[in-house]
Amino acid sequence: MQIRNVVHAGLRKFISDDDVAGLAPTVATRVRRIVSFLQDMDGRDEVRTVPGWNTLSLAEGTLERLSLPVTERHRLTFRIDEGQAEIIDLDWVDGR
Repeated sequence: MQIRNVVHAGLRKFISDDDVAGLAPTVATRVRRIVSFLQDMDGRDEVRTVPGWNTLSLAEGTLERLSLPVTERHRLTFRIDEGQAEIIDLDWVDGR
């Protein structure tokens, strides 16, 4: 799936330029793995099949927001537009 937009500036820079300055450097490998998986998946159900990812659904409007843990306090959240086969509003959330 294509990523239509990234909300968090640091995450956007990481995806486009592989620059970890806007994220904790210790999470770069895990974030890279998750983003690569999201770009390669064919549909929403695939993200729920990865062991250990503990994908959560957050009710929000007409498109469900999904949440994937990166660390104990950080998550990636996003919505999926199945019709356009796109990840939208990909965000880095600090749970402090």
